[in-house]
Amino acid sequence: ALLTLSVVVLTGFTGQISLAQLAFAGVAGFTSIRLAEHHVPFPVALVLAALLATTIGIMVGWPATRARGMSLAIATLAMAVAIEELVLSSSGLTNGDAGLSAPRPYLFGLDVGISAKGADNFRPAFGFVCLGVLTVACLAVVNLRRNRTGLCWLAVRPNERAAAAAGIDVTRVKLGAFAVPSFLAG
Repeated sequence: ALLTLSVVVLTGFTGQISLAQLAFAGVAGFTSIRLAEHHVPFPVALVLAALLATTIGIMVGWPATRARGMSLAIATLAMAVAIEELVLSSSGLTNGDAGLSAPRPYLFGLDVGISAKGADNFRPAFGFVCLGVLTVACLAVVNLRRNRTGLCWLAVRPNERAAAAAGIDVTRVKLGAFAVPSFLAG
């Protein structure tokens, strides 16, 4: 749902196309596991990993300052393939074919992991955490559409030249439009 929400923000609000959302999610996933291994607390590790995905999203979105449509889709697809081959295929980050095992997440002392043994396998705490994160993200996107940033995104979508003539910094708006969905995907 968060990946879909990130695509809605990027494509729906600004008309940009990115085929790299899953690459952002992958980088953030492996990064959060590595941070958790270094004893960074559960929610902090997720936020830091999402911030890394945001940074990478801005770099991937840089071609958006000059390209639109299919050219932008191909550029972001190429960046996603590069991220997959250079980062996600790295045995140093992903532990190779063996993969990584995420440590159990705890939030305020409560185990919010997805699986357990026996009858405790179905974890309502995990579902509530996921639902809470999704609710916060949805509320943020709804409010984003109403504020100045969202209105600038909507102005750039149909006509970049008209938006620039109205005083909107199109380059900054497009990079911001890649940053928020990258954070959501991460």
